[in-house]
Amino acid sequence: METYFPEHKVRFVAILDNIDTAYDTSNNDIAPFKSILNEMYAKDTSKKINSVLQSKRNLGEYLGTAPFRL
Repeated sequence: METYFPEHKVRFVAILDNIDTAYDTSNNDIAPFKSILNEMYAKDTSKKINSVLQSKRNLGEYLGTAPFRL
């Protein structure tokens, strides 16, 4: 993010984190760390969801959606 975006003239805006690379602010300094933490959070959530689905499979529970008619 720190090298690719400037090289390709990409503007990064994160509204909730108050980050906008068009403006040089101190908030932009923390952006790489927030990016890492967000990635770790997403991976952790994925692992938890997969664990629950695997547990349901082992118990023989239904994992699909309800059928519907048109």
